[in-house]
Amino acid sequence: MKSLVALSLPALALSAPLVADTLSAPPAFKINKVVSGGSGCPQGSIDIDWTNNGILPIYFSKDFTATVGPSVTADQSRKNCQINLDISYSAGYSYSVYSADYTGWADIDSGVKGTVVAHYYFSGEQATVTNPLSSFYSSPRLPLRPHSLPIHVPTQDIRLTQPQGSTSLTLQGPFTGKYVKKDDVAVSVWSPCGQQSLLNVNAEVALTPLGSYASGQLAVNKETGRFASQLYIRWKQC
Repeated sequence: MKSLVALSLPALALSAPLVADTLSAPPAFKINKVVSGGSGCPQGSIDIDWTNNGILPIYFSKDFTATVGPSVTADQSRKNCQINLDISYSAGYSYSVYSADYTGWADIDSGVKGTVVAHYYFSGEQATVTNPLSSFYSSPRLPLRPHSLPIHVPTQDIRLTQPQGSTSLTLQGPFTGKYVKKDDVAVSVWSPCGQQSLLNVNAEVALTPLGSYASGQLAVNKETGRFASQLYIRWKQC
């Protein structure tokens, strides 16, 4: 597991327009510690490397793959990953996750349904978030079955349990190919002002039904063997 420890404001001035708000980033910030757990990401199995444009990529291992089929045990149908990011930054600043992308690969038979769910929240923080929009795009570079068509799936409303953003995407078989799940949160949950904070990301992939003759796999990127996520960070002075 790797993490880039500090970035400077001049480096952030080169940010892409997508993350222009990161121009107000603090002089320094760092990831102190990354803890991961769950059937989809045992400790030490993920890589995180903070880029210089306010994007935080997370790379999962092949453990984060849900599988169903005639000879597959039930515990393989659902994989969960809880990530805790201990982040510190200069006094007088706060940050939020305002968008996220998930890329992966699915091969699911007719009658099989796949879901990708993500939650974002700060430990102990009280705030309010509004509805995100989640959209799905199939990749033209990978073959799709003739009867599989690209779909656009709106996300459910955000749930406000300890306030957190919650988004989900559904893939209905038959489908074979790469997908990209995009989450956009209109009003973000902000970290405590000028304090070290614990950002939590809880992700899950699952396939149903169990015990049928239909088969499926969900989550691992076929090209790289990795399931990737990118979190987009916005900073502000507080």
